[in-house]
Amino acid sequence: MLLSSSEIASIREVYDRDHEVFHRFSDYVLSECRIFQREHPGAVRVVFAREPPIKTFDSICNKIEARRKATPTYAYDNVEDIVALTIICPYRTDTREVIAWMRQTFHQVLPKTDAEALRDHPDGHRGYHFIISVGGRAHREFRRLKCEIQVKTILEEAFDAKSHDLTYKPIAGKIDHDLKGQFALLSALLRAIDDQSEFLKRLILKQREELALRRAIVHQVYARQPDVIKAGHERGIDLETMSSGDIDNILVLARGIPSQELTAALCKVFASCAFRLGDVFLQDEAIEVVDRYVDANPQDGWRVYLRGTIKWYLGRHEGGIEDIASGLRRALEVGDQDLIVRAMNNFVYFVSDWKCLLGGERPAWTMAASEYVEKLEALEKDFHIEDTLGIFPVAFGTTIEEIERGRGRFRAARQKGEGDPSCEAYYRLHEFIALRRMLELLENQQGSGLSQCKVP
Repeated sequence: MLLSSSEIASIREVYDRDHEVFHRFSDYVLSECRIFQREHPGAVRVVFAREPPIKTFDSICNKIEARRKATPTYAYDNVEDIVALTIICPYRTDTREVIAWMRQTFHQVLPKTDAEALRDHPDGHRGYHFIISVGGRAHREFRRLKCEIQVKTILEEAFDAKSHDLTYKPIAGKIDHDLKGQFALLSALLRAIDDQSEFLKRLILKQREELALRRAIVHQVYARQPDVIKAGHERGIDLETMSSGDIDNILVLARGIPSQELTAALCKVFASCAFRLGDVFLQDEAIEVVDRYVDANPQDGWRVYLRGTIKWYLGRHEGGIEDIASGLRRALEVGDQDLIVRAMNNFVYFVSDWKCLLGGERPAWTMAASEYVEKLEALEKDFHIEDTLGIFPVAFGTTIEEIERGRGRFRAARQKGEGDPSCEAYYRLHEFIALRRMLELLENQQGSGLSQCKVP
């Protein structure tokens, strides 16, 4: 239904009267959104107001006339997007964080559910559309105003930027069916990429969390040992306060220490520095230091075992496992029972950890680890052995029940090592790994079930 001349004149009068207030309202809402963006830069990539910031008079009139085809009473007061903003998020999961913030920040956010707010049009447009209003005495002039906020991912906005003028404007009615189908196909492809990027994001976050837990373990196991702290201080290294600005000095120091002055504690100092600072050159130098220690101390039966643990801590998993196996063979030759037990335990743990972290596996190593598990089961178990007997079924188990048994061993290890900071660090890491493995099994089971479904 077309607007009458008197209605147009009335709308014009109100529009002109409110124009500056709408501008201030747009600036206010934009400012609030950008504060959130500064505080959460990972969740929000861009915030912008529509251009022009205030819906034009002609657009308002066109919208009223279009809406009256379905709702004859639709009027100027029903137009809710005179002010409109868009928030662009890197990933779809980030949109949930933004929406939660909106519901906490603004007086009213409609629709009340995210599902109602989601627009998923056949032409390919996809995004959340909310209408917000503000309240409170400080915002009295804005109290009756409303603003549309669209929350979309980068790829959803990319589709709109490419297709908006052709599919949304008046020319849209002139586009043939085949071209509309191509736009829908483009949207589906971008959505698939969005899903894939979301999957990659989850992997990255999992890796970051696991790396943080591993850093905590290295800090507990090495950096807080009294002899390691003392060795570091004697060389001017504070493992608690060192930073990336110290890397060059640490490299020079490591290269300058004569081999005959190296100790096991010093090897651990440089390994701790390398792991904590995450510098590749420092990691290489830490390996070089322990290599020199091994060569210079043939009388130390634990030297190869030490090198294996350091290689593992620094991510050289296969080299670490090989050294632990070599140290175990040497211990068996000389009958060093303490070293035999420690080496068997670490061999099982390293093989399991390599499997969990990187999916690495050598059948011969897995078989040997399985044999050592049986031998460890027959021993009196401290928290290290109990923990290792938990990580093996978590790594190689194929059922939820097996992983649950591993989690039970983690809890038992935690009780046995109560009061030991490294025990708590291991528990948190291994619980995280176990839960991740359970999720992987469930996802695989769901995928297997879907693959067996028949398509009619």
